[in-house]
Parts: sequence; structure tokens; C-alpha cells
Amino acid sequence: MHGLAIPEEYGGSGYTFAELAVAMEESGRTLYCAPLLPTVVLAAHALLHCEDRQACERYLPADRDGTLTATVAGFHDDGSRVSAEREAAAGCCAARRTSCSTGPTPI
Repeated sequence: MHGLAIPEEYGGSGYTFAELAVAMEESGRTLYCAPLLPTVVLAAHALLHCEDRQACERYLPADRDGTLTATVAGFHDDGSRVSAEREAAAGCCAARRTSCSTGPTPI
């Protein structure tokens, strides 16, 4: 399912968001335990819509084959910035949103 709505030029199946929605619904019905919404839907489609061909070539094949776990952050119009640090021991990232008015806030 990871490569269902990724274009064929990046190794995906080339289907539309409509087919992906049906597959997502079925995965929810069976209680599939994986980060599908952030990785397969949000991150992949954000990459496709940003029109950065190099980023698509770098990340979409890994998204397609399930070796990439990703998410999207930073869609705020309040002048804030999003930064992340990799926590090597935990194998994950800690993210912070910094707002001009309130300062750093863990996400």
C-alpha cells in the first residue's frame, strides 16, 4: 500500500488519492498498526506537491518500499519555525515549534 498513490516515475503504482483512501479505510477496519497516515498520505503528498524533483527522487522510493517513516510539520502562518533533533539512543526525533510570542514548545 505504501507506493499505491506514488507516481510510476518514482517507483510507485501511479494510482490516485481515491484508491489510496479505500486502502486506508480497509487498513483502519483491520486495525493495521503502522504509521500510514503520516508517511503514506501526508509526507508523500507534501513531497509531490512541493515540486522538488530531487527531494521526490530521494525520499519517495523509500516511502514506497516501506523503509521510510516520515511526517509533516510546520504549516503555521504565525511566523513560527519547526526544528527537530535526532535522538540516537531512542532512534527517533524530538521536534520543537518556536513561536515569536511564546518561545519553544515541544510538539
